[in-house]
Amino acid sequence: MKTILSTALLLFTINCISQIKYEQGYFKDNGGNRTECLIRNIAWKDSPADFEYKLTESGNISKALINDVSEFSVGDTYKFIRYTVDIDFSAYDVSSLSIKKEPEWVSTTAFFKVLVEGDITLLEYVKGNTARFLSVVDGKAEQLVYKPYKAGQSIGYNNAFRGQLYELMKEKITDTERFKNLKYQKDKLVKLFLEYNGGDQEEEGNFTARQNKTKFGLKITPGMNITSGYLNQASYGFVQAGEFDTKPVFRIGLEAELVLPFNNNKWSVFIDPNYQHYKNSLTQKTDTETKEWSVDYKHIEIPVGVRHYIFLGDKSKIFLNAGYSIAIVLGKGSSRMHYEGPHSSRYTLNGEAGRGSNFMAGGGFSYDRFSAELRYNAKREIVPNSVSWYSEYSSIGLILGYKIF
Repeated sequence: MKTILSTALLLFTINCISQIKYEQGYFKDNGGNRTECLIRNIAWKDSPADFEYKLTESGNISKALINDVSEFSVGDTYKFIRYTVDIDFSAYDVSSLSIKKEPEWVSTTAFFKVLVEGDITLLEYVKGNTARFLSVVDGKAEQLVYKPYKAGQSIGYNNAFRGQLYELMKEKITDTERFKNLKYQKDKLVKLFLEYNGGDQEEEGNFTARQNKTKFGLKITPGMNITSGYLNQASYGFVQAGEFDTKPVFRIGLEAELVLPFNNNKWSVFIDPNYQHYKNSLTQKTDTETKEWSVDYKHIEIPVGVRHYIFLGDKSKIFLNAGYSIAIVLGKGSSRMHYEGPHSSRYTLNGEAGRGSNFMAGGGFSYDRFSAELRYNAKREIVPNSVSWYSEYSSIGLILGYKIF
């Protein structure tokens, strides 16, 4: 237990040190004075109320508050502008919908994220599950109104944002059909604003093109597990148990990973189906009796989990993951106990292996396309559907990885 706690403390310390990344940026005070600095880039998902910065690489860390800053930017990736504007916070959740069609305005001062910058700028406000979009013309910000509401026994939709955008853009985008079915979604609005401003996905004013994106990866995952197996059999009024020696079991798998589009791509979800074949035997012998135990367990193991990355450099990173694993038996996996005792008594008992499940956790290191992970698989039953058999199967293994793309 002390070793586990020490390891956890070490990883936490590394995490605290390595996650602090300062990038070139600037901020403006209330008078419009610009300060060049290094800003801690935390890939903001929610609209921030402050940020940390340093004037030099070795300088002291300072915190800038929303009341003192009118605008700040990190490179060409993130830009926030402070506005005080009316925001409708009406719930979108069906169980909490308002009965009012019109927006219920709340005066709000916040840093709004710039998505597209141009003659008409698109802003985003996010706080928890609340996401609102705003347009900016000649320095004036206004929320684009979208609101679902209760309309008797049905749900109505206030889609005023479509009319707002048509009035703003009609001199360049004359086709009214473009607005009639427009969705109140980030990617749809970004595309429209880019078209109006004459930009594209690579244009300087398109901040979303350089922010966090969902990424998909696939890698081959061979490895070796050190396994532990245990069988317990209760029949004929006797309870008998066999504990196998630990044994190496090779595995080969293919992992698919989806890196999530926030927090500097430090979080991902993955699925790692892999094939294993565990076969083991045990003989227990005394002067009067002999017991022979065996197990043959071919299975596809399907771990599904969440992973967190701790970046050490541009190509190197530590990762921690945890999840849940399901094992599907191939063919007729079996467990067997053969008994021979006094007076020529003998019998053989068989159990059929079935689907099992367990929790898993691991951690490792990756560099460029290569990775190595140490993963612990908690106990699961090999023969889960029998009242007379009790079984356990667990492992700790080394998994190597090579990223295909």
